[in-house]
Amino acid sequence: MPAPADPPEPLTYEQAVAALPDGDDIHVVLNGTPGILIGADWRRDQVLALLRENRPERSGPLASASGHGIAVMRNGDRYFVQTRTGAFGIDR
Repeated sequence: MPAPADPPEPLTYEQAVAALPDGDDIHVVLNGTPGILIGADWRRDQVLALLRENRPERSGPLASASGHGIAVMRNGDRYFVQTRTGAFGIDR
């Protein structure tokens, strides 16, 4: 039996924004269908809207290790948002 998942660690909008990388484009991975990941660069204003209109939280260890330390649920789909090196104490 797998170990129980850690409870979600909510982030404020301000905490999530502070963890974003610099620049106009931010990589986001969509896990809309289990087992299928779709990644694309989003404009910063699109990512800010995603974070503002939903509840960002820290992603798990796998997504964080790949540089996507923010998770957001929107309309039943989970999005993993790129974070800057060193955000949340994670260096990659």
